[in-house]
Amino acid sequence: MVRTDSDDKIQTIYHVGSEVKPPAAIYSPEPDFSEAARYERFQGTVAISLLIAKDGSVRQMRLLRALGMGLDEQVVAKVNTWRFSPATRNGEPVSVDLNIEVDFHLY
Repeated sequence: MVRTDSDDKIQTIYHVGSEVKPPAAIYSPEPDFSEAARYERFQGTVAISLLIAKDGSVRQMRLLRALGMGLDEQVVAKVNTWRFSPATRNGEPVSVDLNIEVDFHLY
């Protein structure tokens, strides 16, 4: 798959698999509950698709399964701050698409 990154350079995007080792999170604080969701005791899971660049930054994000009550916005804001050690292919850093789920559950 080929996409344009924020620097307008064409790069190849890989999927984690046999030749591609996944990125590892090095900074990934959990998103906070929104006040509305906490008040309503609203719980669930937000699913997102990320493009992790060769430098380990989050370049693109797309909601796959929204939850509402302000929780989707919490996920987008927090995940944009996450940093990864990059995915690798044959020992070289590569950009990858990655799907993740963020759970919101009260104790």
